[in-house]
Amino acid sequence: MAEPSFEDRPDVSNVAWSDVVHFIRQLSHDLRNHLNAIELQSAYISELERDDEIKGEIKRLREMIKCDRTAVRLYQRAGAR
Repeated sequence: MAEPSFEDRPDVSNVAWSDVVHFIRQLSHDLRNHLNAIELQSAYISELERDDEIKGEIKRLREMIKCDRTAVRLYQRAGAR
């Protein structure tokens, strides 16, 4: 059996656009906060670690987190237009 189209779904058509925008903004804000917390924790762990190989891995992890934070920020700016 085929699923109804997006517009025909009763649980979706009644959601106000302003509620969707608010939800997405809050979600992206929370995501950025969590990414910042992960980055801070990894910086702390890096300071405690003495093994250069592990420090290198932590540095790579921090770079990945930085890229994700930047992507979320760009999505937020694009959504604000």
